[in-house]
Amino acid sequence: MKSHIVAALSIFLLIFGISLFTINSKNLTDYNLQHMIMEAVVERRVVKLGGSLSPHLQPNGDILTYHGNVYPIKQPGTGFFGALTYFPLYKIGTLYSSNYLNVSSWVSIWLGSAVAGLIGLTLYGLSSAIGMKPLEKIFISLGAVLTTTLLPYSGFPHHDLIALLPIYLALYLVIQGLTRSPNQIHHDYFYLAGFLASFALFFSILPITLILALALIVLIKGDILKVIQFAIGGIIGLIPSLTYNYFVLGGFLHFPNLMGASDDTLPLLSLSIMIPRLLRYFSQPALSIFLFSPLAILGFFGFFHV
Repeated sequence: MKSHIVAALSIFLLIFGISLFTINSKNLTDYNLQHMIMEAVVERRVVKLGGSLSPHLQPNGDILTYHGNVYPIKQPGTGFFGALTYFPLYKIGTLYSSNYLNVSSWVSIWLGSAVAGLIGLTLYGLSSAIGMKPLEKIFISLGAVLTTTLLPYSGFPHHDLIALLPIYLALYLVIQGLTRSPNQIHHDYFYLAGFLASFALFFSILPITLILALALIVLIKGDILKVIQFAIGGIIGLIPSLTYNYFVLGGFLHFPNLMGASDDTLPLLSLSIMIPRLLRYFSQPALSIFLFSPLAILGFFGFFHV
C-alpha cells in the first residue's frame, strides 16, 4: 500500500510540475474567456460579461447576446470554480485589472496544472482497477497527460480538460462497481458515477459522447438496480447546468452552445464535414496528432498488435 501512495503522489507532482512550464502569457491573453466569468462573478456578482476594468477581459469572441446581455458560449462550471480561486486574491487586493498575468497565472495553476495532476492520479487508480502491472500503471498515467493534448491544455483554465476529471472518476467507479464482488461494492458507486458523469456537462458539452458510452456500458453490463442508480445520479448531476440555463438563458434546455449556434460543439453526422476535419490532424503541423498526441499513435498500432 505504501508503494502505491508513493507512486500516486509522484505521478501527481511530476505532472503538476511539468504542466507549470506550459503556462505562458500568450495563452493567458488569448484564452481569456473563462477569466472574464471569474472576474464578473467575484467582483460584480453577475455572470454576464462586460464592465471589466482590465483591457484583457473585454468580450470579443465565443459570446452570445441574450436580452441585451453578453454571455459566453461555454458551459459556466470553469468560471464558477475559478471564482473560488480568484476570490482570495481579490480579497487581498490582487486584481485582474491591476496585474492580469499574475492573477491569471495563479488561477491557471489550480484549474490547469493541479487538475492535470489529478487526472493522472485518477488514471493511476483506473489502471489499478483493471489489473495493469505497476510499471504499466505509471507509464499510462504519465503518458496519457504528458504525451497528449492534455499537456498544452493544462497551461490555462480549459473547460474540456476540467470536464475530463469527473468523467474519469465516473469511469473508475463504474469499473469498480462492475468488477468487484457484491460484498466489496459500496452502494453509492453508481449514484456517484452517474452524478459525476453528467456533472461534467457543467464544464463542457463536448464529452457528451463519452458520457453516453459510459451509460451504455452500465446498461449492458449492469443489472437493473445499477442502471437505476446511475440514472438517478445522472439526473442530480444535471441540476447545476439546468439551473444556469433556466435562470440565465431562459430555459432548462437553453445550453450556451445551442443558444450561440456553436456548430463546432454540436453533434453533426456528416461524413463530408467530418472526414476533412479529421484529416487536418494529420496534414496540418499546427494540429498534428504526431506532435501533440504521440501516445495516440502508439495506441493505434498497439490495438492492431494485440
